[in-house]
Amino acid sequence: MHIKVIAVLRNPIDWAISAFLHHRRRKRFPTDAQLAAYWRERGIVHAGFYATHLARWRANLPPRQFFVVTSEEMFASPAAVHRMLGFLGVPPAFAPEWLDRRVGTGTRFTRSEAGVMDHRGRLIADGDVVARLRNIYREDVERLSLSWPLDLSAWAADFPAVCSVSTATGTSSSAERRRAAPSMNTPNDRSDGYH
Repeated sequence: MHIKVIAVLRNPIDWAISAFLHHRRRKRFPTDAQLAAYWRERGIVHAGFYATHLARWRANLPPRQFFVVTSEEMFASPAAVHRMLGFLGVPPAFAPEWLDRRVGTGTRFTRSEAGVMDHRGRLIADGDVVARLRNIYREDVERLSLSWPLDLSAWAADFPAVCSVSTATGTSSSAERRRAAPSMNTPNDRSDGYH
């Protein structure tokens, strides 16, 4: 059996906020609820531990069976979508007109130093809650940056160490680490287990 795993990773803080709003819209939480009261429920925080979850998969599957990309890269670049299709074995000639259309680029919240507001301008998390989420995810994001060749620069405001720490590759930013690491996101015929 040849399983292919595609993981599109969003900044885990934004993911938690979005998941909370999803559950609130579905009336699983009160419409005036704030994230601080519900962040431990329904996997809102748990799902954002990407390095931890991917490590479990990686323990059972070779790296060549993974396509891992950030949502920021996926939605900003048609090239990322084309790389994903190549990973799946879709012929390059496959190019429907909708393929390069941008979708899913908006959010239903805005973030600032003061906190997070929903699309109606209601506070859903103050700055302390966002700071707490940064602390909760910091170690996992660092492991992610060291374990996968990802450009996490879009997450730098929340996790500045991701863009500034040195790694075994001798590079100083996640973008440089990504360029230096064997790519798991580009189809090739190498036998080292990396695509």
